[in-house]
Amino acid sequence: MDQFSFSGFSASNMMACMADGADIYQTDYTGNRQLIGKTLSAYNELEQTTAKILDHVIQQPEKLPQIWKFMNYYLPTTLKLLNAYDRMGAAGVEGENIGGTMERIETMMETIVSSFHKQLDALFRDEAMDIASDITVMENLLAQEGLSDEGPTL
Repeated sequence: MDQFSFSGFSASNMMACMADGADIYQTDYTGNRQLIGKTLSAYNELEQTTAKILDHVIQQPEKLPQIWKFMNYYLPTTLKLLNAYDRMGAAGVEGENIGGTMERIETMMETIVSSFHKQLDALFRDEAMDIASDITVMENLLAQEGLSDEGPTL
């Protein structure tokens, strides 16, 4: 049994999730040989955002439960889509199945990029609330002591 746990996640589960996610991120996408235009741009954005998410959770491992589904479903599925896009593009045939599927993946990439950005933003939710509270308290204290131009906020 693991000595440490956080929100129902054992230390070994947390480390396995991070290792799996880093491994998927670093090695599972075989290359961007066939990625062009918006899809290549989306891939580059996903790569940067994923690195930021992983870096943030490495610095604050207590946030790992927040990205569990990201690491175990969204990231691997996105890489699966990109690999399929790459294979289909390499086929060199413009059939209904290949063309339609590639078009759906291209369209989906915009949604995925937005979702990855929201995942990163969500990691800062608690910090943003703490800062907002600190600012409100400071504004009120400054106003109460006559050190600001505004009255106390409620």
